[in-house]
Amino acid sequence: MDKRDIVKKFYEKGVLPSPEDLSGEAPDRTLNPEKGPAGTDKEGVSVSLRKHEMAKKLSTQDFIDYYNNKYEKIKNMLLKKMDVVSITNAKTDPSPCSIIGIVKNMTQAGFIFEDTTGELEIIRSGIKELEKINIDDVFGLKGFVRENRFFPKEVVWPDIPLNHRIGRIKGMNITLSNRENPELVISESQTKNTIQIGRSPEWIDITKGRDKVIILAFKSDNITKDDALFCLRKRSLPEPNPIKTTKNPYMIEEIPDIFWLIQDDEWLETHKGITIISCGSKSLAKLDMETRVVEFEKVQIPKPIPSAS
Repeated sequence: MDKRDIVKKFYEKGVLPSPEDLSGEAPDRTLNPEKGPAGTDKEGVSVSLRKHEMAKKLSTQDFIDYYNNKYEKIKNMLLKKMDVVSITNAKTDPSPCSIIGIVKNMTQAGFIFEDTTGELEIIRSGIKELEKINIDDVFGLKGFVRENRFFPKEVVWPDIPLNHRIGRIKGMNITLSNRENPELVISESQTKNTIQIGRSPEWIDITKGRDKVIILAFKSDNITKDDALFCLRKRSLPEPNPIKTTKNPYMIEEIPDIFWLIQDDEWLETHKGITIISCGSKSLAKLDMETRVVEFEKVQIPKPIPSAS
């Protein structure tokens, strides 16, 4: 199979081929675009990139389905943490209660919160967490209703459960790089596997035997540590406006082991077993997938050769 055939086969599946795929330097890997540029190598390591194709045009129903699906999935996460009433029932409940909704729009005093039964104005009441919310965020509130307005006392986020599986793969190292194009290099024994990051967000599954690691790569505009933690707590990445896909790769439904922010800043953080790495164009992040130890290395950028006068 020549390079043109390889490129055609990958692009038919919406997958970006890696340099190894084109150069023929990865003869032990299965050419399997359904699973991504890397299939399974001779060490038994399988790498797959999840597909989320962009739609050329979305209908009104596509938008409705997208946000209804987001609401239902995050609501189900929240129902494991709280007992709630519908917004319609909350309006007539004189006692403290809990509700789940999606932010419809902002008001001068707060925002409009809605579920499948109705909507209600939420008064921020000085709660700092509510100053960071966006339209279409889904979360829970505990408080009370007075004069047809809800006064929250506590915000409940879906967050990351403490008992989730923490992925590790013994003997594997991963290098995250963003020099010319974002790429991820998987090293094990004498084998290297390079994955080009062509989309954002990109969900990457790496498995070996019964061990599995999930990497979420996201190109961002210098998200801070607090912003990254907030994304994990509300289980959602910043979404484009308008959305461009019928599926929702921005919702963090499955819990990643590595949250890689492709941006200029360099920093490291952890949250309930998730390793958060911000890696810029001037450094590499090397990660031991057994111990989760991360080391940053500066990239040597060659100085331009002065032109002869």
